[in-house]
Amino acid sequence: YLNAVFVYIILDCPPGVGDSLNLCAAIADKALIVTVADIAAARDADVLNQQLRELGINKSYYVLNKLRADLIEAGLTPNLELISEMLNGAIIG
Repeated sequence: YLNAVFVYIILDCPPGVGDSLNLCAAIADKALIVTVADIAAARDADVLNQQLRELGINKSYYVLNKLRADLIEAGLTPNLELISEMLNGAIIG
């Protein structure tokens, strides 16, 4: 019903997997995964993406939050190429 009225419907669910993820995935056709440029966070985001695929969400996109060029240049956080290789989806922001 709602997709007949709205072009986009955004559902914000808490991080992690569980009942709320299952509920959101049941009515979604795409996922926007927000993560940070950190190895552990990228691994968690990839696990989430795999879980979403198992639930039938085959199109996932990523937004990197709190990205700082000075930390990348200093080698304190991974660069975009490394993070992109870890994630199985398009980084759109």
